Amino acid sequence: MTEYAAAIDIGTSGIRAVFLNCDEKSAISKIQTAYHPIPGRNILDQLLFQNHSGLRNTQKLLVNTINNLIDGFDPSKEIIKIAVCANPGQISLLKGTESRDLFLNPEVLKRKGIKAPIRTSEVIYSADLGFDISCDLLIPPSISAMVGADAVALIYNSIIPENKPTLSIDLGTNAEMALKAGDKIYVGSAAAGPAIEGQQIRHGMPASTGAIAGLEYDWGWKIKILDENMNLSNGDTVNLHKAAPIKKGLVNAKGITGTGVIAIVAAGLSSGIIQPPNIYTPSKKIFLQDQIDFSETDLIEAGKAFGAIRSGYHSLAEHAGISVDDIATCNISGTAGCFADPLNARDVGIIPQSAGTIFNHGNTSLQLACSLACGDTNISELQNIADSAEYVSFSTSKVFQQYFLEELSYWCEGRYKKSQKNFQIPKIVLLPDKWATDNIKTVNPAFGVKASNNDTDISKFKGLCPNNAITKEDTWFEINTGKCAGTACLRCVDEGLDLIHPQI
Repeated sequence: MTEYAAAIDIGTSGIRAVFLNCDEKSAISKIQTAYHPIPGRNILDQLLFQNHSGLRNTQKLLVNTINNLIDGFDPSKEIIKIAVCANPGQISLLKGTESRDLFLNPEVLKRKGIKAPIRTSEVIYSADLGFDISCDLLIPPSISAMVGADAVALIYNSIIPENKPTLSIDLGTNAEMALKAGDKIYVGSAAAGPAIEGQQIRHGMPASTGAIAGLEYDWGWKIKILDENMNLSNGDTVNLHKAAPIKKGLVNAKGITGTGVIAIVAAGLSSGIIQPPNIYTPSKKIFLQDQIDFSETDLIEAGKAFGAIRSGYHSLAEHAGISVDDIATCNISGTAGCFADPLNARDVGIIPQSAGTIFNHGNTSLQLACSLACGDTNISELQNIADSAEYVSFSTSKVFQQYFLEELSYWCEGRYKKSQKNFQIPKIVLLPDKWATDNIKTVNPAFGVKASNNDTDISKFKGLCPNNAITKEDTWFEINTGKCAGTACLRCVDEGLDLIHPQI
């Protein structure tokens, strides 16, 4: 009898669920959300919402959304196992457990008597977390509070040539990275989320429909935009100096995601338009399409993220006793890794110039969840990876601080940065995803809160939200979590809307 399983990847920008045939080791279908079901523009916003609304209420939003995704699979086929891969923050949201250790100073935790949870591998009965189906729920281990199961997935899937230092980077909120040097693996994470996830950028947005995710030169810069199936489609072809398009494209843009930020900066550097911290156009902006532009303020924010990643792998190299120039191979992954041009990433400093071969893996977190659910790997093997890795804290590293100050002086002040050696153009290897499927569906999560029946309340709350995230549905207000800023706003809460008890 054929066995079926589900693999879940919970990222800051959304949830991806894959329905699996365990016997054939293949994906049947995939359902994903266009954005995260918990309000907020980044993981910190989501954790603060948990702190505001309570562990159980926030967990219910996340679990109910996953239940809805699983409900979209073939109901005639019984799922016998679920595997979930995510960073420590998302796992805390899923389990409804303590997460304040992820954003509070250790001294504050000690003073408040907050005990950090142990984040080892687990097998949980899914119904205990509120899942509609009852089976084993497998959760891979974290390496530390700052380096989660998605980093374990990165290490597990990385291609590491024998006796050659290899760097692996997950291009996402935490920019987890691992350096294999000799017999040891050194790991760390850098705060790259504000730009890699499209945040702190004026027209920034997560990777979802309408997001500018790349540029391609074709007698002008052709803008690449994510369509409703999360594939790259052609937008306008533009002259970066001018607001008017050279040629109209097939799709409209809503904003810029992290890979779009990388592509814009790389294009600006190669064309000479960008010389940090300046953009040398008459308006001091780079024009894209649909009134979306990229400013000098955006450039500085992006530079901080790029500088954090670059300082991170320099720190790992010094900790390992090698030079960055010794790194011969690089693996990139993550949601941003799916769409980022490796050469663009290299040009802005995210990937070392010395990397002669760059392997682009795509979403290794989802790939690991699929492998775990189908039995290609097991919890014990993944725990061994986590236990063998040595965590390097960048927040207390003097080496990181030194390099990051140099990066800030370059991106924010335009000071001279020591150039690396000249290396040849690297070989780019786009690795196939064995768990890929053409049967993909995207849904828009939302939650509701009870509303008063009088028209005054309806007009007050709908007009109050600066992002138009609130709509009225019968006796409910529906909150579009792709638009809601969460605890960064709370204007509706200040006026009496009850977000403490949200309902899907």
